[in-house]
Amino acid sequence: MAEEARVEAGGDGHVRLSGPVTFQSVPKLWPRLAECFSADSITLDLGGVDRADSASLALMLECLRAARAAGGTLRFVAVPAQMLAIASVAGLDEVLALGDGE
Repeated sequence: MAEEARVEAGGDGHVRLSGPVTFQSVPKLWPRLAECFSADSITLDLGGVDRADSASLALMLECLRAARAAGGTLRFVAVPAQMLAIASVAGLDEVLALGDGE
């Protein structure tokens, strides 16, 4: 059985995403992630993502939109190479501020 994607929210604005972030898992992940955007500053740790497709990029963009709509900021850390490559090909690495080497 494949591992399920998970969202783990810390009380300090740190949110960790793990498991596969794909077309199959994103619809289940989004409601849980959306709950996290009440803090002023969110750090979304993607270091636990073990598989990603273009839906992961759509999820990142939606997270960015939600953070901005709530008047906060969002920072992505530990972005896996596969997600960086998808963002780069789509020309969105700068929009997501992924070029800082984290």
